[in-house]
Amino acid sequence: MTQEIYDVYHDQGLEVLGFGADWGQPYTCEGWVNEFGLAYPIVDFETGTESWMQEDLPEYFWMTNYFGLWIPSYFIVDQNIEIIGGGSGSLTNEEFFLEITSTIEEALEGLGNIDIGDDDNDGIDNTCDPCNFSNYYVQGNLDGSWICPPGCDSQDELVPTFDIYDILMLSDVVENELYETNECFYEAGDIVPDGIISLIDILALASQIAEGTW
Repeated sequence: MTQEIYDVYHDQGLEVLGFGADWGQPYTCEGWVNEFGLAYPIVDFETGTESWMQEDLPEYFWMTNYFGLWIPSYFIVDQNIEIIGGGSGSLTNEEFFLEITSTIEEALEGLGNIDIGDDDNDGIDNTCDPCNFSNYYVQGNLDGSWICPPGCDSQDELVPTFDIYDILMLSDVVENELYETNECFYEAGDIVPDGIISLIDILALASQIAEGTW
């Protein structure tokens, strides 16, 4: 029934994550997936204890004051990563089934209505964006400098600059491995898009600037 709920609401944004231990009653972890054709992932939390109730988990995980301590349990998490509902019981219970699905629908109705802070318009919230100025630190523009070319009259018409200062900064980034602590340098410094910041990127940037092919 969880798979059926997933099938109905997945296209609307629902994701499902299963979580279990004490396999073999009657299926293994893989057995559950294969027997019921599950399309969502299951976390295998088997650690070798005699009972799942002996697993070393913080008390808040079970939220016993709210939902009880039973199997199966369901937790509904909204887009703000907050638990907005859930409970313990079987989905064959109509009242419980309606409670779970109505909470899911409530969460899905809120999708897209959140006003995220996205300074560089890359679709990633500033709080989660490792470089929330990637619109300035474009590839090759290590110092984040932009100019207004002749005829421009607005911020939207600014263009990045590529010069010796970018080469020097990229050299400093490579030598001191600054890309490990500054994602903006990583995005701007991977001139040869191989996922690695190295001397090759410095040479490539210097060549493109010298030849005016940027």
